[in-house]
Amino acid sequence: MRHAVVVAPPRFFVPALGSVSPVPEPPVAAALTRGGHHVVPVAITAELETDFDRALAGVGSADELLVYIAASTTTGTEAVALRMMDESGTTLALRVMSDTVMVREPATVLFVIEACHDGDPDDALLAADHVDAIVRALDARARGYGVLLGVRPEPRSGAMNDRWPFTRRILAALDDPEAHDDRGAAPVSMV
Repeated sequence: MRHAVVVAPPRFFVPALGSVSPVPEPPVAAALTRGGHHVVPVAITAELETDFDRALAGVGSADELLVYIAASTTTGTEAVALRMMDESGTTLALRVMSDTVMVREPATVLFVIEACHDGDPDDALLAADHVDAIVRALDARARGYGVLLGVRPEPRSGAMNDRWPFTRRILAALDDPEAHDDRGAAPVSMV
């Protein structure tokens, strides 16, 4: 089975205009559902670790797993963590999420991450350093996880349209017939 867990700030999960769904679905979740994934949304809150583990409950060794993360991140000496979008300043290490996935032993794992770093927006090398830190935090190479990753500084404006440009490009690629293979799937290499 194809599973997807969508991890994002609570404001990411806004109901579509005219939606009657009790659980708001972000556009990325809708695109993954159209692509045949069983999608579980998880908001970045103080309960993220528990909620993420619960979202993986149905994932087993024969399954494909896609973990989409749209979040602000912070780097430390050895870790990269998701910052919660509240006043608590709580964080969750990406390594914890990677370890939680590893326990389930899915056949394939792809992390798709749009990260806003907390560093100097004028430091041209910081995004590249952040990319390396995220891949290391996930232990992606050793575990055989695929990673599709975009990192940029926190936007200066709070407008949602300014927040997720990497995600918007991925969604456009998923909806582009030219990005699909013979089976109708959009492989990462074509996205």
